[in-house]
Amino acid sequence: MNPDSRTRVFLTGAAGNWGRKVLEEFRQRADRFEVIALVLPTGRDREVIRRYEDMENLEVIFDDLTDYQDVERCVRRAYYLLHIGAVGICLRGGFGRSLR
Repeated sequence: MNPDSRTRVFLTGAAGNWGRKVLEEFRQRADRFEVIALVLPTGRDREVIRRYEDMENLEVIFDDLTDYQDVERCVRRAYYLLHIGAVGICLRGGFGRSLR
């Protein structure tokens, strides 16, 4: 399958418990999905995500959910958003108000 025909998913919380399970599922479906994973740039999260270095369908972005512009760029690149990160971007910049 052409990599350009895969469905692109933006995943937050990729280094957490649920995030790791989700990554394992996407690893099994590399022919159908491309994953953009937002990962905190902490030592622990970098160590966790290193386990997935061999995933050819994974792009890791080291940042956090409070960076509105970076999150928005990732969202715009994806067809689906799986938000399982622990912190919401609505905390900063009045983002929550803009959704109403």
